[in-house]
Amino acid sequence: AGLVDLCTCSLDSKNCRMTDVPSSGAGSSAGAGSAPKADGKATDDWKCVTYFDPDAWSHRFPDAFFTVSIPGYRKKDDHFEFELEVKCASSSWKVYRRFREFKSLWKACATLGKLPDLPPSTWSFSHQEDDEVQKTRHKKLQISLRDLLRMQGATSQKAMREFLLLDCAGKEGQSTQEEKK
Repeated sequence: AGLVDLCTCSLDSKNCRMTDVPSSGAGSSAGAGSAPKADGKATDDWKCVTYFDPDAWSHRFPDAFFTVSIPGYRKKDDHFEFELEVKCASSSWKVYRRFREFKSLWKACATLGKLPDLPPSTWSFSHQEDDEVQKTRHKKLQISLRDLLRMQGATSQKAMREFLLLDCAGKEGQSTQEEKK
């Protein structure tokens, strides 16, 4: 309850996906959760709800649409963090996440059904330090996250919205990156 289906398509149907978005509930203000306005602008409930693959993305899309890529990773202290670049309309931000945070996201999204496989965890500290292992993991994470975001209902999951900082999109004073300790 409280969700409606929205189908969005691009010219390339492989990038078309169905997603769940918030609908107006009892006690909500008029217009909240309603379809995007005629000018293509989204209400607050509709920001960053429909995922497009990075190669199908355009900054000219209305703010109901977003994309995510994982352009790289960095070594920080004794671990690696993966850089996620999120784009929604003309806004973009970076979020840094450890592999274990991806695993937590997958657990939280288990209600969606069969999830794409994550790359395997490292089994030793020396293996974790191996840059080739991280390069391979980076590529596989990009594919796994893309496949998860394509699943119906994924973008409305609270854990996903927090993981990507989607509810911060376009807010004044928004941080352009989240540093995790």
